[in-house]
Amino acid sequence: MNATRIGRRNLLLAAAALPLAIATIDHAQAQQRQPAPVRVESISIQEFGRYERGPADSMQLVERTQRIPARVGVAFGFSYVVEGPAAALPAELNFVIRLPQRGDMLDPAVGRPVFTLEERVSARIGATNITGYIMDREWKVVPGRWNLEIWAGGRKLGEKSFELVRP
Repeated sequence: MNATRIGRRNLLLAAAALPLAIATIDHAQAQQRQPAPVRVESISIQEFGRYERGPADSMQLVERTQRIPARVGVAFGFSYVVEGPAAALPAELNFVIRLPQRGDMLDPAVGRPVFTLEERVSARIGATNITGYIMDREWKVVPGRWNLEIWAGGRKLGEKSFELVRP
């Protein structure tokens, strides 16, 4: 009788561990199925300046300039092509905005100055991509020099500076 109890206990323990073992195997298989990161060689900046929203939420360049009016509703940035060996594959990039260092942008949600904004973006190699910033709230309107940068793998691939001025 004692052997039967030990056998049942081991069976219950083995059955309880089975989902964990399956989950571990599935996780390992999922890691093996993930493609290797796409290598990005460089970016080529095509156009830059002031943009407006076009059809189907596309962004249209309306003025090629580095001098941008600092007011709510204005968008600015640049278009670029990612260069690499695997055309049409998506590349993971970091888009970084460096704001004027006076501390004029105060995020009301956190109550302290914002000096740098960063966002992870996916861009197709060989295709034209657009990145930038829309001043959609009064507290985001900060005159001064703004630097927009694209990074990949710890390397800065390109940047464009804009001077935001009060109209």
